[in-house]
Amino acid sequence: MLQKLVKLLSDEADRNPKFADELDALLSPLPTSKPRRKPEQQGPLSESLPDIHTEYSTKGESGFRLWLRDQPIKVLRALIRAHDFDARRRTAKWKNGEQLSEFITEQLRARLARGSGFLSSGMERLKKELEDAPRSHEFLSEYVRELELHRNEEDIFIRLAFQNVSAGGAYGRGGTFVTSAYSEIYDQPLDVNQKRELRRWWHDKVQREAERHEDLHARLAKVSWLKSRP
Repeated sequence: MLQKLVKLLSDEADRNPKFADELDALLSPLPTSKPRRKPEQQGPLSESLPDIHTEYSTKGESGFRLWLRDQPIKVLRALIRAHDFDARRRTAKWKNGEQLSEFITEQLRARLARGSGFLSSGMERLKKELEDAPRSHEFLSEYVRELELHRNEEDIFIRLAFQNVSAGGAYGRGGTFVTSAYSEIYDQPLDVNQKRELRRWWHDKVQREAERHEDLHARLAKVSWLKSRP
């Protein structure tokens, strides 16, 4: 009867982490001869772990969940450790692979959502900085000159867009102004598509400003490649 009671408690602890923690707290004052488990090794396994970000993006969430369920439990635990998904060690006693898989999926989805929100706010902040930057006739003339020389649109953006941005420090006008807005919000966080979208927005805005000046409007009309620009 006592053995059945112990088994019942053990099974419930495996299914219910909260119950397991309460049971541990209740039994912790009692002496035990059970040897401590050695910590799981993190050597070669950590180095050969699959890239869950790639798997998630290529398979989608549903496919990712199914893929995770096929992974050994030791791999699932290693993924949780490697990505620091469980700082409170809630999953330490879980032995169900499906439960661990669901936990990883939820943690990864939440982390990606937070990252997406950061990028979105960063894009808006950068647009605001570029929107507010003053653009004199001299600046607009220099911009048109770059177009007349058929410079690459990304090169023009990087060289000119941040000249008058006031956010963060900048190098002097002897060369290109590079501010913290460029390095912290544009260069590293944004992906290729986001950068392309931002550049097109900026080019369209600066070209509209240049067209308000009669002399620059005439010069822009002669830049044939603008007409075919998407």
